[in-house]
Amino acid sequence: MAWYQEWFGEEYLELYSHRDETEAREQVAFFRSQCGDIHGPILDLACGMGRHIHELTASGYQGTHRIRPHAGGPRRHAPPAVR
Repeated sequence: MAWYQEWFGEEYLELYSHRDETEAREQVAFFRSQCGDIHGPILDLACGMGRHIHELTASGYQGTHRIRPHAGGPRRHAPPAVR
């Protein structure tokens, strides 16, 4: 079993179940306040369930993501399209 399958399995989802779309929205709002407009795409590596890239693209940023599949179950969001 690969390390990411061990680390990001069911225990991970249970331990971090409080991390949700509301938290991602707050973190993206902080990112926007600190970074402002970014001209060009944002790459979200190891994006997990896709919470942040979903919020980034909903906020008007161009984004894409990369993830290794893990045993953590289904994604919360469908991957957003790169604009």
